[in-house]
Amino acid sequence: MQNAVLTADQTTGSAPVGAPHADIPRAWAILIALLLINLPTGTLYAFSVFIPYYEALHHVSRATLATIFSVSTIGFTIGMLMGPVCYRWASPARLVLGFGSLIATGWALAALAPDLVVLAIAYGLLFGLGGGFCYNLLAQMLNLSVSPRRRGMANGVLTASFALGAALFAPLCGLALKQYGLRPTLFGMAGITLTATLLASGLIASARVSLRSAASLLGGAQSSQPARTFPLMWMGFALGAGVGLLSLSSAAPIVASYGGQLTQSLLGTATVAMAATIGRLVGGGLSDLLPVKAIIVGAHAVGAAAMGALLMFPSSGMAIGAMSLACFGYGLLSGSYAASVARYFGPGLFGRMSGRLYTAWGLAGIVGPWVAGSSFDRTGGYQAAIVIGGCAMAAGAVLSLALPPAPAPSRTR
Repeated sequence: MQNAVLTADQTTGSAPVGAPHADIPRAWAILIALLLINLPTGTLYAFSVFIPYYEALHHVSRATLATIFSVSTIGFTIGMLMGPVCYRWASPARLVLGFGSLIATGWALAALAPDLVVLAIAYGLLFGLGGGFCYNLLAQMLNLSVSPRRRGMANGVLTASFALGAALFAPLCGLALKQYGLRPTLFGMAGITLTATLLASGLIASARVSLRSAASLLGGAQSSQPARTFPLMWMGFALGAGVGLLSLSSAAPIVASYGGQLTQSLLGTATVAMAATIGRLVGGGLSDLLPVKAIIVGAHAVGAAAMGALLMFPSSGMAIGAMSLACFGYGLLSGSYAASVARYFGPGLFGRMSGRLYTAWGLAGIVGPWVAGSSFDRTGGYQAAIVIGGCAMAAGAVLSLALPPAPAPSRTR
């Protein structure tokens, strides 16, 4: 059945996606389209840069603002989970155009939002939902178009693109916010996203890909993995992602709470995002060479050690270094978990199983930022959040020891 999933949709005349020999031009077109969409959408991870401006505009606490970030992760998670359903709605190019426009509309509505309810709609129903649908759609196409021996690195690039967007746009948005204010910056991001969407849709249209055959068969595909595999992956990813999203969503205020100035706070935001980006690339690449279980356990251990170091040696410089190391561990987890989905369950099931796995990311997006915001509102600092983060990473390492060995990369599909 998996071979059937990888065939072309002959009724539409579209070229095959995931034929036995990967079509390199088509794979590159999908990869570039993915980067065009995910780089500006990844600014979600730089939400902490916008926190002081939203706080001043809407006169709310940081814990309340953390719920806006959480709402966007819920929307993204729903989009990821429901992504396979949309494969049959229209051609991939039209789907990317529609969902990318939804993301751009979210940016514009956030600029016009008079209150938190409208802001939550902008981030959750528009920005987050559109981003989740686009991510799932492009991820499924990518996994069906690349060689099995390079699928780990491809998934590393997939997951890294989101964090790379935060690393690139965090300093740019910080400067724009200081120079022009909140609303012009948000409108600017809307324009960038819409332009990127048009380019990405054109690339996918030129590649003539289709996923309708895959959509018709995904519901019947089964996995032969032990029953404990997915629950252990889900719990481990939830714990690791919670710490990563805690750091990414609150990097600027955490650095400031340890005495950092504005430039250090912006540097911290960019650094943690870049660390997560590098971690994703490394985690995905290593998954082509090493057992994914070992990478996952080691990544959790790295995050736990980073949180412990910040507790032992508190300073603004250590805050930047420790959170960057924790986000590197989170990046390793993101890249290796994405690769492990393809390894454990096969590329034909990637969209469905990664959508389910990302419900753990959605929960982490609620809990992690809330823990950070509540820690500050109750104590005036983030030490409690750091302690919780360290414990979560340690627990993830212990749980992941029970994962079964993943199948080796196959030379055929």
